[in-house]
Amino acid sequence: MVTVDLFNNLNRKKLKKTIKYTPAIKKFCLTLNYYAPKAYDYVRQTFNTCLPRPKTLSKWYGHIKGDPGFTEESFQALKAKAQLSHHRLICSLKFDEVAIRRQKIWDGKKYIGLEDMGAGAEEGAGLASQALVFLIVGINHRFKLPLGYCLINSLTGEQKANLIKICLTKCSESDIDVVSMTCDGHTAILLH
Repeated sequence: MVTVDLFNNLNRKKLKKTIKYTPAIKKFCLTLNYYAPKAYDYVRQTFNTCLPRPKTLSKWYGHIKGDPGFTEESFQALKAKAQLSHHRLICSLKFDEVAIRRQKIWDGKKYIGLEDMGAGAEEGAGLASQALVFLIVGINHRFKLPLGYCLINSLTGEQKANLIKICLTKCSESDIDVVSMTCDGHTAILLH
């Protein structure tokens, strides 16, 4: 099927017509570019550039909002995975504070790099020095999925515990069971 689509694209290219890529071509291009970008460039040149540019492939990957907070797309993906699975998904929640450079950057719309728990940086917020990152890992299925992050300077154990409870609630709403948590932090979290 891909061969026929490539042939059709070559003919359209010669006639200077706009090329509409079939799902089979999209899948082929994304897969080849993922595994071997140089091979993709070679195939693209060999077929007289009837395949899309790498920049077009980047657009096809889609856009997921990457702002601080929990990523709804991640929980939607978890729910879809749970519905497709024949077994209940059993997972482990991992979270850790990762040091980041303290800096404030204007991205054209807002300042980034300020303390932000997911609701947007408050006025007068300080510079963040850490990112508290949440990751879910399958125990009876093979997958890892980032769930979200918060830009912080420091949090109390109670504040971290509240974020963990929110994350666990969202996981439960996505029809998965979290049976363990792993962190590289203080025992202050466990007291709340």
